[in-house]
Amino acid sequence: MTSQLGLALFLGVFVVVFLRTRILYIWQVILVGLWGFYMAQSHLGDPAGNAVSWLVTRFTHG
Repeated sequence: MTSQLGLALFLGVFVVVFLRTRILYIWQVILVGLWGFYMAQSHLGDPAGNAVSWLVTRFTHG
């Protein structure tokens, strides 16, 4: 859970930087955010969360 929170904060900062440099537009961020909420509520939410946790653990603990 902690790794997912850290990843969410990192991605949030990443999106803010990209918004400020005009690489991303606000409608793209909203669309991806809504897709993320939909994904989390579907049956794919748990496997996606597990995959992210595994990747973060794999790359941070060598």
